[in-house]
Amino acid sequence: YFDVEPNNDSLAPVINFLKKDIEHLLATFHWK
Repeated sequence: YFDVEPNNDSLAPVINFLKKDIEHLLATFHWK
């Protein structure tokens, strides 16, 4: 819950990191 609207500029790096992390997990899971 946010008291103010989240700033896309500050969230973008976090979202990018999570997407890469998820892609890495899926890749390692796929190749096991």
